[in-house]
Amino acid sequence: MSRLHLALIAPLAVLAGCAQSADTPAPVDSDAVLEAIAAVEQGQEAAFNADDVDGALAVYAPDARFFDAGSPPLVGAEAIRPAFTAMLADPAAALAITRLDAWVAASGELAVTVSSYDQTYTGEAGAPVHVSGVNQTVWGLQDDGSWKIVADFNGGTGAAAAAPPAAPEEAAPEEAAPAQ
Repeated sequence: MSRLHLALIAPLAVLAGCAQSADTPAPVDSDAVLEAIAAVEQGQEAAFNADDVDGALAVYAPDARFFDAGSPPLVGAEAIRPAFTAMLADPAAALAITRLDAWVAASGELAVTVSSYDQTYTGEAGAPVHVSGVNQTVWGLQDDGSWKIVADFNGGTGAAAAAPPAAPEEAAPEEAAPAQ
């Protein structure tokens, strides 16, 4: 190959490499995404514990879905508001959240967190009731770069004060037949 051919081909190869990297999206920094979401979660927990309905709702997308065990699904932040207003009007209301797992979609546009929660509220008898449960939250990246909840699934595991079910009585083990 002549030097002229190499001189013409080399810039084309460089341009082809540049075009290829422009089409390839930058890898998603999952750690940074999950740190940003953790800050939002902490803000929501603080708002809940300060009886701040607006702050607790601020993390929901306008069309978010909220699912709570034993209740019909709520669609939209404004549909969620009455439930949060009632919860936070309770003087015993308290919430603690512990993240168990999380992951980010390869696109970087969705993330999922799985948490356990401990919640206290005033029961029907007027005494505080403590419940624990699990939560799975789907987060969506918004146009402004913020993360908002698009679906929130809560499943209570029962009142902590309730007695666990009695264990079934074990039958006496049968005697083993002698080996022959």
